[in-house]
Amino acid sequence: MTASTTAVPSFLEGGGEMGARIRAFDWPAHPLGPPAAWPPALQTAISLCLSSTFPTSVYWGRESWLLYNDAWVPVPADKHP
Repeated sequence: MTASTTAVPSFLEGGGEMGARIRAFDWPAHPLGPPAAWPPALQTAISLCLSSTFPTSVYWGRESWLLYNDAWVPVPADKHP
């Protein structure tokens, strides 16, 4: 991951380790693009995911990009970054 220099949208606040990883990721270089340009449904889903203490993941788009919270980390186990 590389750090992004763009401002962090409020829907990405909090979320522990995974919230920090998502905020630090270079989204403009990723096919999803900058978080501020994500569709409202994705922004809401990620906000709910990061604020939940229940294992929660979001699969998005035709490529099924996977974003998840700290509680979900045991699910991918050794595939977690």
